[in-house]
Amino acid sequence: MGGWGWDDAPTDPGRVLAAANLAALYARIEQDAQPRAATRITASQVCAYHELALSGILDPGQLRTRDDVVGSRFGAIVLHEPPAAAEVPGLLDSACAESERLFARDPVRAAASPGDDAG
Repeated sequence: MGGWGWDDAPTDPGRVLAAANLAALYARIEQDAQPRAATRITASQVCAYHELALSGILDPGQLRTRDDVVGSRFGAIVLHEPPAAAEVPGLLDSACAESERLFARDPVRAAASPGDDAG
């Protein structure tokens, strides 16, 4: 079909691997999210998801330990400056704690008043 049909099979091995990784990641997230009341996101879980998503593509599943990552720029404009490697574990723990706090809220109330921390 000319590249636009649903019946087209990807021929690039990297794309096939990425699609398989994504399918595995979705299945794992769906499994981990059942039941919703038990859902808790942890740093080790984020690393496990990262490993599933990028397995065979990069060296995934580990927090970086070196400051060799460059940020994103558009000309002279800095779009993203990554934190120092030493800050990453604490930032990830903070993000997980914040997500846990948000997930603990009643979804209907949270949607109705996203800025209300009372829950």
